[in-house]
Amino acid sequence: MGTWGYSVTANDTAQDLITEYQAAFFYNDPETAFKKIDDYVRKNICDETDEEEWCNYFYSLADYMWKKGLLTDEIRDKAVQMIDSGFGMELWRQSGEKEAAKRTAALEKFKEKLLSPQPPRKKINISMCTKPVFEAGDIIAMQLQTAGKTYTKIASLDRPMTDEEFHSFDGKFILIRKIKDEISYTSAIEPNVRDISPVFQLFDGVYDEPPAEVKLSELKNAKFILMNDTPLFSTDGGSGRYRKRKCKVIANDKTGIEEFEKTESAYIFLSVNNEVHNPDSRFLAAMGVEPFIDEIISPDEEMLKSMASIYSHYWLREHPWLPETEERSTSKEERARHNDEYFLDVLKREFAAGKRFYAVYYGFIACFCSVHENSIENFAVRFFHIHEGKHFVKMIVEFAKKLFEFTETKCSGTPKISAYGPRGKRWLAALLEEMGYRECGKGEENIVIYAKTK
Repeated sequence: MGTWGYSVTANDTAQDLITEYQAAFFYNDPETAFKKIDDYVRKNICDETDEEEWCNYFYSLADYMWKKGLLTDEIRDKAVQMIDSGFGMELWRQSGEKEAAKRTAALEKFKEKLLSPQPPRKKINISMCTKPVFEAGDIIAMQLQTAGKTYTKIASLDRPMTDEEFHSFDGKFILIRKIKDEISYTSAIEPNVRDISPVFQLFDGVYDEPPAEVKLSELKNAKFILMNDTPLFSTDGGSGRYRKRKCKVIANDKTGIEEFEKTESAYIFLSVNNEVHNPDSRFLAAMGVEPFIDEIISPDEEMLKSMASIYSHYWLREHPWLPETEERSTSKEERARHNDEYFLDVLKREFAAGKRFYAVYYGFIACFCSVHENSIENFAVRFFHIHEGKHFVKMIVEFAKKLFEFTETKCSGTPKISAYGPRGKRWLAALLEEMGYRECGKGEENIVIYAKTK
């Protein structure tokens, strides 16, 4: 149980029970609802012997019933008697006189409210999506609504875009396909009350108008890069949100849906719109994302800092310090020295020395290296990609291979690759062996030198 304030609802128990109160009073008269709630709490949470939890339950119930105009004399009188008797105050006194005094003041204010005339009876609403939207396999055109919104920083990590360009998409349409429903919550008191979140597949492409017909085989997946490169997103239910976006079912095709059964999905809420998150930014950032290689010319300080962060995390990944093992590959001092500032200085020196840097971009820099004469050096990959399981290891191996094949053509002679020696997962050594490289020496700080032999 967690408590973060003095009011009767400033605790985890009260917050967890509010959805149960909604379900119980939505489907039952007040007397029956109270009986069901009380029975559930006694069997699963607490009874009067746990004074703190019982207060959290009973006071929050009385508060909810008063706000909805449902408070009975019996519940009111019992709550007031608990307050007057000091029930549940012992733990607050143990926290100190000041804490106890603040809690007492909050309860006295709560008591005044309970004894005042309660509002007229209000309609109980379920603040959850209890009915599915669309059918599995439905391919739906959904309108983008970018006017007045800011293209978010998190979206810019995948695909840079100005606000002006972002606003130019307002009123256009994207295509999504309903994959399945996920149930995030089921009421313990009324099991037919469930919070249903639909999962959709996002396709690449923006349309001026909803297409008259589509063929699934001709559609290409979009990619939410920072969520395991998935085309799936989980979002709000509720048909009203989709009506506002002028959603139109174009076709139904269930082909391949089972392939997504265990695929992770990004969380993109249609109901959230602020400077940090809006769904339209995320949708557009997932469009047209393909890896490409480019030279890094005259990087500014922010670019260098980003590269230094990638470099330091890669070094740490390849040189783990594991206190629970007898053999440690790095010391605390080494780890402290090889930080972002250290690699920022390295990169500045390397650029100043005239070395040319190339990077694979995949919405952002996925990996990079430098070229000088016949040497390929300063190889590093974004830590995120090599940390998230087999999918990303496979992806970064493909990116690294593209980068090495490209930079080989920039060498003045038979290329050599110098990189921090791989430990643990030996994907780099295996890749270089496949490309015809063999280890031929060691440099400083565990740098391994590979020479092209074929």
